[in-house]
Amino acid sequence: VDSDPPRQVNIGFVENVGSTSENGTWDLASEDPDRGLGGREYLFIFDSDYSDTPLAQYGEGTSILADAVTFDIHAALWVTLRSGDHEMDMLEDGQILRLIPYRVNGPDDVFSFVVPGQEENAELLKEAIEKINVFPNPYLGVNAAETSRYSHFVTFSHLPSKANIRIFDMSGTLVRTIEKDDPSQFTRWDLQNHNALPVASGMYIAHIELPDHGESRVLKLAIIQEQQFLENF
Repeated sequence: VDSDPPRQVNIGFVENVGSTSENGTWDLASEDPDRGLGGREYLFIFDSDYSDTPLAQYGEGTSILADAVTFDIHAALWVTLRSGDHEMDMLEDGQILRLIPYRVNGPDDVFSFVVPGQEENAELLKEAIEKINVFPNPYLGVNAAETSRYSHFVTFSHLPSKANIRIFDMSGTLVRTIEKDDPSQFTRWDLQNHNALPVASGMYIAHIELPDHGESRVLKLAIIQEQQFLENF
């Protein structure tokens, strides 16, 4: 029994095989393979401290099976060998029998645990930043992921949860700012400027800042817009 300080208690067993195989030894085995119940040797763990001196309450003349309520029983076990096994090696002095109960968690059971915090690895961070990309690049008038001729976009990928993207034309003019704050690794640019007008064809520079990591990445993006056709004139 696990306790602090360790405590040694009394135990006893009862043979109930109903045959001449009763031998005064807790061996679990059965000489009769057809019985299928092993040795039917019940093990009792008592609440009393162990003593080398025989205790009167466990003496002869009492039947623990018939008068179990009169004994200080802490636990009772019926241990059997697995099906098909009819022999076992005898337990030797010093051997440990470890009993692991099957405890069912109830609504009042509460568990707490502590996990180490996530540490940032400089090499892994560098590799992750180098994966940040934009596609399709070049944008050639159409994107296979577009579902409408009036909705055009490119997609930035491999982004952390927070990212600030500033898009410049080749003259250095800020065309569009995109602030990302969500768990997805993707975000889109709809190829429009701050005034919600389509940008012109040409080369663009995307400056991507990662505020949580103090790092940034610069990408070049080529855009060739499709020719516009007026539906009403």
